[in-house]
Amino acid sequence: MAEPNILKMTSSQGKSAVAANVGTGGTVIISAVATGYVAKVNAIYASNQLSTDTTCSVYLTRSSVDYAIATSITVPVGTTLDVLSKSIYLQEGDSLKIQAGDASGLDAVVSYEEVTE
Repeated sequence: MAEPNILKMTSSQGKSAVAANVGTGGTVIISAVATGYVAKVNAIYASNQLSTDTTCSVYLTRSSVDYAIATSITVPVGTTLDVLSKSIYLQEGDSLKIQAGDASGLDAVVSYEEVTE
């Protein structure tokens, strides 16, 4: 099926995804986008829950390949990183993964819209 034409969208549902204790192995925070949909990612926040600085990396995964959106950005103790400056779209089958530099280092919140034609 072809990707939905967002100019002809008939449905847009606001959603949020959350993950606690994200570690070095990474956590898929938005699973593979369903057929007939796109996901418009509006915001990605990563909050450092540790007593030391950690890092944050975010990847768009397509066809089992990770494409870096942000790589090893330092998140100081007790702060929250706003990863995106502008929205991005995930196509059918794409997913979004977040990874910390330390075990259980980050909590993450993602705001997005599921859009269909």
